[in-house]
Amino acid sequence: MTAVVSCATVFALIRNMPDIIALKTPAQLEKLIRIRTGELKETTSYLQMKNSQLENFAEITSHNLRSPLGNMVALISLYNSINDQKERDDLVSKMKIVSDKMMQTLTDLSMVVLNTRTENTTYEEIELDKLTNEICQTLTEDIQKSGIEIVTDFSSLPVIRYQKTYLESILLNLITNAIKYRDPEKKAFLKISSHKEQGIDVLIVEDNGLGINLKRYGDKLFKLHKTFHKNEDARGVGLFITKNQIESLGGTIDAQSESGIGTTFTLRLNAIKTPSND
Repeated sequence: MTAVVSCATVFALIRNMPDIIALKTPAQLEKLIRIRTGELKETTSYLQMKNSQLENFAEITSHNLRSPLGNMVALISLYNSINDQKERDDLVSKMKIVSDKMMQTLTDLSMVVLNTRTENTTYEEIELDKLTNEICQTLTEDIQKSGIEIVTDFSSLPVIRYQKTYLESILLNLITNAIKYRDPEKKAFLKISSHKEQGIDVLIVEDNGLGINLKRYGDKLFKLHKTFHKNEDARGVGLFITKNQIESLGGTIDAQSESGIGTTFTLRLNAIKTPSND
């Protein structure tokens, strides 16, 4: 539907051919050509943007469903390996939580597509503690297997106004990264906190994982399909998606990292300053 509407300018040129022929002076013809050329450039740019959005949507859908689906497969496998009914009932409850969340993710992603078509972005008040708990529930098997300790401190900024699907994707990516690239030599730890900084909503996500040599890889950190560790499931997609989502809504993401120490991501979510409570 969008492509048909976007091609209206092309059809308008064809419809206006009699008007072009009727022009009397070269100056009039030159002016009309400039106008139509500008309209065609705008249409081309618009179609390129939509194509890029579709590619990003495909990447986001694949990446954001991979971890919950992997957890579901692990829970089903565990269910088939045990006979105790109480344990089985507990696993069924966990599977329901994960499946419900996957369905919600699909619904939310559909809303993102709708918002993209209408060129509107829906913001809402989001309780950070609640959203983080929901994400952790979908990753319950990964969290238990990794033994990672996840701590949150949203006391300075418990609620933010943002695009919920994007924020969920951002936090999911950073949490799964901390699990995936944890240091096997120490107990994995992740802390997520929030505060306001000169009217801007800021999230801090810090782990004690393998870390990254930023002097060597800093310019590639957020590039697509760039990986820095030998994990078999490393695809170099999560940070790329995260950066694009944050920047598309006017924010920034920075990283401080050191090999063997860990990584701290600083997310400044809104470039437009909101009233501060400080």
